[in-house]
Amino acid sequence: LGYELIGGALTAQQISQVKSLADGNLKSAPYPVSESVEYVIALPEVASADRLDVHLKASGKRGPGVQVELLGSIASADSGFQLLRQGVVNTERAKTSLKFRASAVRWLMVRITPNKKASKVPVTEIRVLGSKGPPTSEYAFQDNPADTQRVLKELRDVLTIDVSDAE
Repeated sequence: LGYELIGGALTAQQISQVKSLADGNLKSAPYPVSESVEYVIALPEVASADRLDVHLKASGKRGPGVQVELLGSIASADSGFQLLRQGVVNTERAKTSLKFRASAVRWLMVRITPNKKASKVPVTEIRVLGSKGPPTSEYAFQDNPADTQRVLKELRDVLTIDVSDAE
């Protein structure tokens, strides 16, 4: 899906840097996160988000990193956001994947907050993965779970085994 960046209170330089976080190039110049940044992405249609990948220019050493929060909304770019996933990404690994239950989104808000001990954390890419359209049910049966009592009554009528009321 394509997307539109809604910069909000970002400066022109921050907008340029944030756009580089979604350019698909893991080797592009990292965005040196030294202060909190928050931005909204508008998707062209409803999608199901279920994973957040954060790529850093890894140092190989465990060090203070960044807290990344992903919020989603189907209401508007200004309201209705719910937390989808939050996690701390440290500088030891180049990629951290954060999975979550698939949620329908039309707008995504990304918040990046550096650790107080970190001067600059080199984030190179942030990817939200999922699929087009709202999430599909993982329920494998055709019957609605609410119809369980009706189905049990029908089974009682045709089966010759005794089933107590409690069962």
